[in-house]
Amino acid sequence: VPLAYFMYDNNETGLFVAGGTTDGATMSTDVYMLHTVDKNAAWQKLSSLPEGVSYGAGVLSGDKFYVAGGDTGKGYTNKMWVLDISGCDGTWVECAPMPGDARMLPSLTACGKYLYLLGGLANVSPLMPLPDIYRYDPEKNEWTRLKDLPFKGYAWASKAIDDINILITGRADGTIHKGIWILNMQD
Repeated sequence: VPLAYFMYDNNETGLFVAGGTTDGATMSTDVYMLHTVDKNAAWQKLSSLPEGVSYGAGVLSGDKFYVAGGDTGKGYTNKMWVLDISGCDGTWVECAPMPGDARMLPSLTACGKYLYLLGGLANVSPLMPLPDIYRYDPEKNEWTRLKDLPFKGYAWASKAIDDINILITGRADGTIHKGIWILNMQD
């Protein structure tokens, strides 16, 4: 099935894809894993998301796949779900909800022992990009708001460089920007 705007990430075990949309209005609950890209590769279906969602963010951290935010087809959500992928037969568990505005097109990045949620879009009309950063502690299942970014944005691409620095790029705020930044998460 063709999909767009799904949540995804990859690690040494494969590529994980969750949710998405086939038409911009219907949100998928499907979750898949691809172990390899050789010519005999096949997608493995995993446990479905509890609700259809797309335009959110996904990240792998250890043996967990997190999916946060997005559009459910009934509006934006501030929910985050986690799936234990160590056995690939688990069920999704709802985490503490993301604080602040429900949003689509945020970035979610694992850096050190935390997850970081960057910006997103709280509304399309009028356009309402967000400048906020939240840190999620998986051990405590709690969010902490950090100092805002110096600019608003959504549709970030982000990845940890090491345990304290995150590389971000691809920001949009009504205009698409070409800048690249490094965020030091200690300060």
